[in-house]
Amino acid sequence: MTLDALVARTGWPAHELSARLLELELDGQVARLPGQLFQRLTRV
Repeated sequence: MTLDALVARTGWPAHELSARLLELELDGQVARLPGQLFQRLTRV
């Protein structure tokens, strides 16, 4: 899913969502894919 799609779904500001996605990526729960796509790796 793209960052824009996540912003639309969550209603979060892009800068806050981007920071949260980085935290989740470092924790191994989200993967950043080519094309600035994000994929959940584990069920939250």
